[in-house]
Formats: sequence, structure tokens, C-alpha cells
Amino acid sequence: MNSTYNFIVCIVIALMVGRCFAEEQNIRRELFPSACPENCIFASFEFDVGVTECSSCMPPSSKWLCPTKGNIYESRVPGGFGNWQTSQCVRKDYDPSWLAFSGPAAYDNYFFPQCPTASFCACGAMKDKIHALMFNRQSLGIREGNDLWWAGHADRFQLVNQYESVSGASFENFNLLYTHSDGRKQFCSGVKSFTFGPQNDLAGARYQQSYKSSCGYSPSCEYGYEKAGSDKSDCWFAFTGRHRAVCTAIPVNTITQPTSIQNPGDHLQSAPSVAPEFGPFGAFSSCTKTCGSGLKSRNRICARGTGSFAGQYCKGPNQETVACNTQACETTTTNCAYFPSCPSGFKKTSSSWCSWGKRKYKCSQTP
Repeated sequence: MNSTYNFIVCIVIALMVGRCFAEEQNIRRELFPSACPENCIFASFEFDVGVTECSSCMPPSSKWLCPTKGNIYESRVPGGFGNWQTSQCVRKDYDPSWLAFSGPAAYDNYFFPQCPTASFCACGAMKDKIHALMFNRQSLGIREGNDLWWAGHADRFQLVNQYESVSGASFENFNLLYTHSDGRKQFCSGVKSFTFGPQNDLAGARYQQSYKSSCGYSPSCEYGYEKAGSDKSDCWFAFTGRHRAVCTAIPVNTITQPTSIQNPGDHLQSAPSVAPEFGPFGAFSSCTKTCGSGLKSRNRICARGTGSFAGQYCKGPNQETVACNTQACETTTTNCAYFPSCPSGFKKTSSSWCSWGKRKYKCSQTP
């Protein structure tokens, strides 16, 4: 009986191991999603994580805030941010492939991952520019010397200026927007690394437009691909959450003549000109006192100006303070007792003897 049982267990384990091993096999092994033409280079810009805009605070009007939380830039971003869900924002424990918003949440050091890598094939005049960016950046000037200027040439990236006003910088200030395959946009932070390399060895190489990853609890897509969905139909133990990521190739542009030479207006867009304005006041804080005239306050957020109003702030106070609980505090007197005490919420203001060994307290309501 025991030998039969052991034999069945071994068979089941063997089948499970074989199935799991088969699931973990990846389909695609090529490094790049596309090959560049001969004598061109593959330029790649990798972004840093979203960072706060000051060292010790999180501006409530920051462009990094998730659109579902009332981002003030929603109407100022070309086409808007798209259909973000609350569950995809202001979280630590999410799958980055599901496009959680890039940037900090409600407080410092609570970051979201960076935007996808911006890549394109640089040929001809563009190849020369990228080469200069690597080895002779000072020859490009204040505009083309900015990595974001070139990263904005990649497909799905949009270069916009005039969201902020910066003076005295070594390079011109830009903002970069990335549009995901489902239409949602996010701001990208600064470039962390810039690399390029010849791709002659991959000329004419074939690659898949889409594939499914191996099964796992948090499967991810390979470089050059982004997650477009999930599939658990052929995953062992799918009921536990195991699934495959459905990955689609991110298009790679081939650019011969850089837009910056051809027509700068086609590459760089300006933020709409919107004057700074206050949003509605929030709820009042609790009163500082329960009686005897306290104070309560409420705040409103200033949406900084954009476009021709970039860098301008709202005129007027952002906080309103009013009196509250102005009624006089109540008073009471305890009965005569050997050990009298004031009722809850009251404190002793004076005491007096009233009989042999007994006394009474005069109590006032605690403000």
C-alpha cells in the first residue's frame, strides 16, 4: 500500500516539476526589439525615478501627483493624462508594468519607477549629433546639450516646455511626457544614463511583435517590450495568482535628420498659457480650543501658471483662519468631600474648606 502511494506521489511531483519547468521557458531571447539600419547607432536614454521638487517637501501642486488625486496639470497636458485609476497611483506594492504613476506620492521618499527607456535608431545627421552629445556636449549649445531634448525624439515621448521657469541653468529646462499604449500619459524625470552602440550586427534581424512571458506571480516584460495584459489560461496553479505577462514591442524610430535641425517647432511643444489660480478651499481643521474662543483654518492650493505665465504664483493668502468655539468655558463646584475631584473635561481652579476635614473645588471647563 505504501509503495503504491509513494509511486503515485512521485508521478504527480514529476508531472508538476515538468510542467513548471516548461512554464519557465522564455520565448524570446534577442536583446533589442528592433535592428537599426547599417551604419546607424542605437541611442538609448534611461530615466531616473520620479523625484520630489524640493529636498524637504512635497508641493501639493506638483505635476508628479496622480491625476486621480486632482493633479492641477490635468487640463494643461496636451490630451490629458488619460484614464488613471486610484489603485494605480500612490502605492508602493504594485506591478510597474501596470503603469503606476511616475513620481512621489503624498510624502517624501515614496517613489514610483521611472518611465520606459527612450530609444531610437540614429542615422546620418542624427548620428553625428548623438556622437557629439556623448563626446563633445559643449558644442551643442544650451538647448541640444540637454539629454531630454534628444530623448523626446523617441516614439511615444513628447517634449514640452514652460511648465516651470528656470533661469541661470547650464541647459534649457524641459518636461518630457510619455504616452503608454493605452493612451495614458506620465511625466518623466531626469535622464539617469545615456548610451549608444552600433547595430550593424542586428541589421535585418527578425523579432516578435508580441509574446507571453513565463508564468509567475509578478511577471515582467523584457527590454523593449511593455505589458499589455495578462494571461493565466495555461499557468499551473493559476488560482494562486500565477499568470503570464502579454508583452508587445515598443516601436523604435529611425531618425536620419534630427528634428532640431529640420524644424524645432515640430519637436518642442509649449504648455498652454494658463494664469495661476487658486483651487477651492479644503475642509477646516479642528478647533484649537473646545471653549473660550479658539481658531480653525483651511488651505487652498495655488496652481502655478504655465506657458507665458510659467513661474508665476497666485496673489493672495492660501490659508483662511476663523474663530471657533467662542462660547465661555463652563464652571462648576464639587460637593464637599474628603477627596473631591473635578468632572471629566474640567480642571481645578480653586479650593475651599467647607466642614470638618472636607473641602470643595471650583472647576472650569478645559479649553
